[in-house]
Amino acid sequence: MDDVEVFEAAGTAVTADVGDEEPGPASTLAQGDAALLSRRDDLIRPVVANLTRRLKRSLQDDQNDLLDRLRSSGSRQEVDSDSLPDEQEHLARYAGVTRDHLIEAARVGMALAGAEADMAAAESAGDAAADELAVALVAPLRRRLEPGDDQAGEDGQLQVERVGAAFREWKGSRVEALAADHVVAAFSRAVVAVAPPGQRLRWVADDDGGACADCDDNALGGAVAAGDEFPTGHRHPPVHPGCRCLLAPVSP
Repeated sequence: MDDVEVFEAAGTAVTADVGDEEPGPASTLAQGDAALLSRRDDLIRPVVANLTRRLKRSLQDDQNDLLDRLRSSGSRQEVDSDSLPDEQEHLARYAGVTRDHLIEAARVGMALAGAEADMAAAESAGDAAADELAVALVAPLRRRLEPGDDQAGEDGQLQVERVGAAFREWKGSRVEALAADHVVAAFSRAVVAVAPPGQRLRWVADDDGGACADCDDNALGGAVAAGDEFPTGHRHPPVHPGCRCLLAPVSP
């Protein structure tokens, strides 16, 4: 049997002996995983909250800027290539405002993994998550803003209403879910990045929001070398929107 060293959770190092058999729900390992997930949630909660607030402010600024452009066009009020910012500029804007928050998520991942702070690795993990978040937000937002064939030539008031509706979709719970997904991604990337040579990681499934077959497959697949693929082909969480799994180191 291997001795699994779980991150320090709730101030106590949690360990358990595991073999090939699946541990029962009342096992020490299951209890340790629950404590680990809870500790992780406590640490990332303020990061998610701060990132969500920052995104909402940026979305409001984006909306105001677009409405100003529409109003300045007078009777030719229409969302087009002239009123929307350049796509690369748009992506860079959202990546830029989220970067520091996602670097902080990466640093939290390193700390919870018991690794020494590595700013270069934290920045790399945060930058990658920020770029992915920008694409996940900007691409669908621009599609929603650009008029379809049936909306071509609509009057100014309808344009304004459609812009407002597009941004409202993002400024609710949708943006908080997006923020949480990418905080988990930055956190998880950092755990992989700072793993020492030969370190194996196991997948800890979080089924609190509902069971996921892919996540459970990764958890049941056993430990893999840091950076290697789990059964689903993923190297770290999240596997899907809303995935809140994490990686835990396994002793040699």
